Amino acid sequence: MKRFVTSLLLASLMMPTMQAQMIYDVNGDGQVNGSDIATLAGIILQSHQTTLTSTSQEGVYSDGTFRYSVSDASRHAVTLLSVEDKSSLTQAAIPTFVTIDNSQYVVTRIEEYAFQECLALTSITIPNSVTSIGKWAFSYCSALTSVEIPLAVKSIEEGTFSGCTGLTSLSIPNSVTSIGDYAFTKCSNLTSITIPNSVTSIGASAFSQCTGLINITLSNSLATIGIWAFYGCTALTSLTFPNTVTTIGDYAFYYCPSLASITLSKSITSIGQSAFAECVALTSVTALRTNPTAYNCASSALSNTASATLHVPTGCTNAYKNSAPWSSFGTIVEDAE
Repeated sequence: MKRFVTSLLLASLMMPTMQAQMIYDVNGDGQVNGSDIATLAGIILQSHQTTLTSTSQEGVYSDGTFRYSVSDASRHAVTLLSVEDKSSLTQAAIPTFVTIDNSQYVVTRIEEYAFQECLALTSITIPNSVTSIGKWAFSYCSALTSVEIPLAVKSIEEGTFSGCTGLTSLSIPNSVTSIGDYAFTKCSNLTSITIPNSVTSIGASAFSQCTGLINITLSNSLATIGIWAFYGCTALTSLTFPNTVTTIGDYAFYYCPSLASITLSKSITSIGQSAFAECVALTSVTALRTNPTAYNCASSALSNTASATLHVPTGCTNAYKNSAPWSSFGTIVEDAE
């Protein structure tokens, strides 16, 4: 294996520049640099060679476990299309490289729905060569317990891990900038989530009905939280919004009955309809804006206000008392910082 790695890296340096870029531009930015070489060295060491054979479907190849197609011939890239037998797949390691007609290709994408309803799948290894995972790719893999998303993936697409009820561990890399609609809906065994600081948006229902979710650490670059994003996260107890969040969508935290405290940052300019409705345990809300109307808070956004305490900046009590829905709080105190 070491001889293979050395030979391959030396070969890449001896190739004409364009050909080297086509095959070894792992990060897809149009050039081969130190980052690509380091990534390539790592993925070669963890990869195994797989030779593909043609299937009855034109342009589709198989290794006996997965089906593939060439997605970019110029860069020698292939897409993993589907699983040959979803009912029997229990553990899987996606190869980094495959061989088609004596030529080597890199696996860079997992197609939409590729692993959907692989009900017996308990573990999956995704190589760092993969830069894109399609919509609903691993949805309803109910026995899957952990996932490590590759370092080059930039977006977690719609429904990618929806219904993975056995998922207890999740690693999202700093390359990810957005989490799509329904991405982790009903992942009921997730107890803690850290959204990396690269993420700027969380889509509609992205974590809805994650009933085991107790702790969420939100990205320090996060700007928007979509509608119904955390609806029905019944174990969630507290929330602090970073200073980058501007929009909390309609019903974003609807029916989070264990949610006791929230801190609303100065950056928030829109709090949607019923965003925190049916949060019956809510006893403490900290609002950091000096002007309450700047929150553009829907009248139905908050619940249990008569029994809750609103914490506001010094000198802002009257402003909040004279502005709905803040005026409905049973107690307003000036201690927010």
